[in-house]
Amino acid sequence: MLYIVLFLWSIAGCPSMLAAICSTYNITVTGQLGCGDRALKNVLVELYEDDTIDPDDLLNATKSNSKGYFIIYGEECEVGGIEPYLRITHNCEDGALSENVA
Repeated sequence: MLYIVLFLWSIAGCPSMLAAICSTYNITVTGQLGCGDRALKNVLVELYEDDTIDPDDLLNATKSNSKGYFIIYGEECEVGGIEPYLRITHNCEDGALSENVA
């Protein structure tokens, strides 16, 4: 068991070794936010990558513009692909709060 822990620690501690066993994946998401017929400006949009064992990784964050549009890009070095999702936290005054979009 100690050998496994030391091996994993040595990989995590050496970025060049980690880069040799993972691939870099990227994603770009564009969208427009609105409530009813009005655009939502200045709303925080966060792009995360789902991790099973450790906490999810925040890849990037942005805010929507004056017309509610946003564009967000993120990348991550992972073994076997990434599982990205958006976190948009906003109250539309109709009870909707903190929607996650996969």
